[in-house]
Amino acid sequence: MSLTPEFPREEFEDRWRRAREGMTRRNLDALLITSEANYRYLSGHYSGFWISKARPMLMLLPREREPILLMTQNQVPLAEAMSPVKDLRSWDGFMTEAIPALADAIRSAGLHQGRIGAELGFKQRLGMPVLELFHLESLLPDAAFVDAADLFWELRRCKSAREVAYLQDSIRITCEAYDAMFATVHPGMTERDVHRTFLVELFKRGAERPGYIPVTSGAGNYYRRTGGPTDRKLEPGDLLWFDGGCSFMGYWSDLSRMIAVQQATAEQRRTYREVRAITHACLQEVGAGRPIAGIDRRARAEFKTRGLRYGSASRVGHGIGLDHTEPPSLREDVEGSLQAGMVLSIEPTVLADHGLYQIEELYVVAEGGYTLLTRAAADELTVVG
Repeated sequence: MSLTPEFPREEFEDRWRRAREGMTRRNLDALLITSEANYRYLSGHYSGFWISKARPMLMLLPREREPILLMTQNQVPLAEAMSPVKDLRSWDGFMTEAIPALADAIRSAGLHQGRIGAELGFKQRLGMPVLELFHLESLLPDAAFVDAADLFWELRRCKSAREVAYLQDSIRITCEAYDAMFATVHPGMTERDVHRTFLVELFKRGAERPGYIPVTSGAGNYYRRTGGPTDRKLEPGDLLWFDGGCSFMGYWSDLSRMIAVQQATAEQRRTYREVRAITHACLQEVGAGRPIAGIDRRARAEFKTRGLRYGSASRVGHGIGLDHTEPPSLREDVEGSLQAGMVLSIEPTVLADHGLYQIEELYVVAEGGYTLLTRAAADELTVVG
C-alpha cells in the first residue's frame, strides 16, 4: 500500500525527541498514548476507525527504546503505510483483548516497574474506559500510571510550519464555504437550509469533517448561541450568526461570521463596528513573550470604555490545532506567556436583543506580533438577500 505520510519522518523524530526530553524532566519512563489527537500527532497513523470505541489504537513511547503501536489486525496495513513507527503489534478482537496485549508490550519494553505518563489530566481524555485502565493497573501492579497532560500540551502547543499550512488549508476551505453559503441566503430559508448548504460547501472544497457549528438568528434567539440549526425561517432584519469550521488533515478551523438579512438597523451596524474594533484592539497584546492574560484584560478594558457588556463565554479566545479548542484559554487569570507558533482564536462577543455580535479570527503568534490566518471579516456589517 502506497500512501504519502502527513509529515516527514524528521518531524516525528523531533516530536519524539521533545517528548523524551519532557519525560526526563518529569522522571517518566514512557508515555501511553490512547486519544485520537495525541495518537495521530505522535504516530502519524490516522484512521476513521476511531469512530469505534470498542477497538482502540494505542501507542507506547518509551524514553529509552523505540516506540510501539498496538491495534487490531485490520489496521496494520494502513499503519505500515503511514507511520514511521516500525514496531507494530496487533490482536484479534476488541478492548478485552487490547489490554492484555498492551500489558505484554509494556513488559517487553522493560517498563513493568516504570512511571508511565498518561492522558489523565487537563483537557485530556483516555481512549479507553476507566475500568480498563484499572484492569491494566491490575496486570502491572509494580508500574505507576501518572498524569502527563502538561507534557502532551507542551508538545502540541506550538505548531510547525507544516501544521500551520494544514491549518491555513482548513481555514481557506471554511472562508470559501462561508462566501458560497451566504450568497444563497434569503428570507424564507430555514436555519437548517443554511446549515446544510454550508456543510455541502465545506465538503466540496475538501473538508474531512465539519466542526461544531452553532447557528442562531432573529429577535428572541440571539442568547441561544450554543444550539444547532432549527426550522426557524429567516425574516428581513434578522441577524444570522454562524460559528463554523472543519478539519483538514486533522487540523481544525473555527471562525464565526454574521450577516444581516435584507436590512440592518443603525444600532446593528454600530455594534458590529464596535466588536470588530475590540477584536483588532486585542491584537495589540499578541506577540511572543507577551502575557496570555493581556488579551482578555485588553478586551475587558475595551468593553468598559465603549459601554458594552462583556459577552464572551468564560474567555475571549483559545488555542486550536488537532483539537477544536486547545490551551491556552485567553482569560485574565491564566498565567504564562505567548509563544511563537501558537495558533489562537480571538472572539470578543456582544450579546444583545438586536443581535449576537462576534467576529472570530485565527492568528499564529510570531516574534514581532502575529500573522492573520483567516481572511479578515468585512469592515461593515454585510447585508444579503
